[in-house]
Amino acid sequence: MTPALNNHRNRSLLRSNLHLFLGTVCLLMLVAASTFFAAIGSRKGAQADSSFSFTAAGDYGQTSSTTANLNYIAGSGASFNLALGDLNYDPATVSADVWSSYVKSNLPVNFPFEIIDGSHDSSQIDALAADLPDQIGTISGTYAKEYYFDYPPGNPLARFIMVSPNMFPGYNYSKGTSHYKWVKRIIEKARAANIPWVIVGMHQNCLVIGTQTCPSPDLINLLLSEKVDLILQAQKHDYQSSKQLALNSTTCPAMAITSYNPNCVVNDTTSLTRGAGTVIVVTGTGGTVPLLSISTTDPKIGYFRSWMGANVNPTWGVSRFTVSATQLTAQFVPVSGGTFSDGFTITSSAPTPTPSPSVPATPSPSPGTVLAQDSFQRADQSLWGTASDGQVWTGDANSLPNFSISGNTGQVVGTTGSSYNAILGPTAANAEVVFTGSLSDLSNNNLGAVLRWTDANNWYKAYIDGTNLVIQMNVNGTLTTLARAPFAATALTSYTLRFNVVGTALSAKVWPAGMVEPDSWMATAADSTFSSGYCGLRMLVQNGVTAQHTWFQATTQ
Repeated sequence: MTPALNNHRNRSLLRSNLHLFLGTVCLLMLVAASTFFAAIGSRKGAQADSSFSFTAAGDYGQTSSTTANLNYIAGSGASFNLALGDLNYDPATVSADVWSSYVKSNLPVNFPFEIIDGSHDSSQIDALAADLPDQIGTISGTYAKEYYFDYPPGNPLARFIMVSPNMFPGYNYSKGTSHYKWVKRIIEKARAANIPWVIVGMHQNCLVIGTQTCPSPDLINLLLSEKVDLILQAQKHDYQSSKQLALNSTTCPAMAITSYNPNCVVNDTTSLTRGAGTVIVVTGTGGTVPLLSISTTDPKIGYFRSWMGANVNPTWGVSRFTVSATQLTAQFVPVSGGTFSDGFTITSSAPTPTPSPSVPATPSPSPGTVLAQDSFQRADQSLWGTASDGQVWTGDANSLPNFSISGNTGQVVGTTGSSYNAILGPTAANAEVVFTGSLSDLSNNNLGAVLRWTDANNWYKAYIDGTNLVIQMNVNGTLTTLARAPFAATALTSYTLRFNVVGTALSAKVWPAGMVEPDSWMATAADSTFSSGYCGLRMLVQNGVTAQHTWFQATTQ
C-alpha cells in the first residue's frame, strides 16, 4: 500500500472514531437528562403524596348558596368531598337523577362527591348512590350507608369511616350490635396498621348545641373512648366546632348529653395534640335555607369552642381539611352570605410510623368498653410512663430500666434472659387484649398478652414463640400449657395478637400486622382457676433481644 493510500485510510478511521465518540457522548447526555427530569418528577410526585385536602358539608338542597359551595369545591383542589347527608330537600318533586345532575354540572367530571345518607335522603338513597357513585374506588362496606376507605390508597394517611346511625331499619349502633362492633373493629384495624388519622363522618348529630336528645349515645361514647381524631356531622343548619374531648374512667366515664361536664374537655384552644382526644365538627351549611340560630343558653355550649348560625354572622360554606402524616389542619371556608371563619390544627407530638398496607376488614370478635389503651405515640423516655389514655403502666414497665419509649414504640430489652410484665388498667373478669409487636430474635424468646393477671406468678397468657401460638397458665409459679396451635413467626416482623377470656373459655389468634385477621380462633382452652384480674403484656427476652410494641388495648367482653 502506498503512503498516500495509508494516510487516507488513517484519516477515514479517525473520522469514524470521532463520530462514534460524539454519538456516545450525546447518548450519555440524553440518558442523564432523562434520569434527572424523571427524578424531579418523582420528587414532585412524592411531595404531592405527602399531604392531601378534602372538603365536607351536609344539608345541601338546591339554592344559590348550594351552587356557590359546589363551585368552591370544584376549584378548591380538594381530592374529594364528604357529603354528610340531607342532599335533596325536595324528593317529592325533584328526582334523585335531577338533583345528582345538578351537582355534577357544577363539579369536574368524576369528581369524588362521596355521600352518606341523611333523614331527607332515605327514600331515594339507592338512586342517589347510583347517580353519585363512589369515585374513590377503594371503599369497603355499603356505599352511602356504612363504609370506610383509606386515603391515599396504598400508603394511607387517614382512614375515613362513614356511618348512618338510625337512618335505616337495623342500622342500630347501640353497644353490642353488629354495627357498633363493625365501627370498633375498623378503628382498631386502622390503629394496628399505623394509619396516622381516623376520621368518622355521619349525618345525624348527637352532642350538639341546641338539641337535648341523642339517638346514638353508645356510638359517640365509643368514638370518644377510641379518641378518633375527628367526628364530622351535619343535620343542624349551622356550624359548630367542639373543644378536644375525651372520656376517662373517673371524672368523665361517659359523655353527658344534656349537661356540661368540664372534665370531658382536654384542650379548649386551636392548637391540639393528636391522640389526646376528639374534635366534633358540625357543618350543616351546604346550602339549604334557613340557617338555624345558636342557643347560647344551652349548657352544652361549654363543650364547644366556636359556632355560627342565623344569629351569629350567618354564613354558608364548607369545612376544608388538609392532612399530612404529622398534622391535620381544619378551616371553615365562608363562601356566601357572611364572613364567618374558623380553624384549628391537630399536630402529632412525635414522628409517625410508616403505615402498613391497607387491607379489607373481615369479621372478628369485637370488644366492648375500653379498659386501657396505648398507642406509644410520645417522646423518647426511660420506662413506659403514662399511656396515651392517661393511665400509668405498672408491673415492671415503670420500675425496670429494661423498659423505654423509643421511636414511638414501647421497647423491652432483655439483660438476664427474664420474663417481664407490663400491666395497664383496672381489673376485669371477662376481657380481651389486642396488641401489635415484634421481637428482634425468636430463639428461646416469646411475646404475649396476659389476662386475669394477679401477680408475676398467677395469670393466663397467650404468646408466640416462632413456631406456635400458645395459651399458658401460671399458678403460684407452676406453668401449664392449656392449648397450642402451629404458627410460624419471624424476627423483626410485627404481629397482632388477640387474646380473649369469657367465663372459663380462653381464645387466641394471631396474624401479621396490617393483614387480614383470621375469622376463627386459632387456639382455645377451658379453665376456671382465675375468675378476674388485670390485663397486660408479658414477654420472655434473652440478653440483648428487643421486644417492640406499637399498640395495646384491653376491653371488657
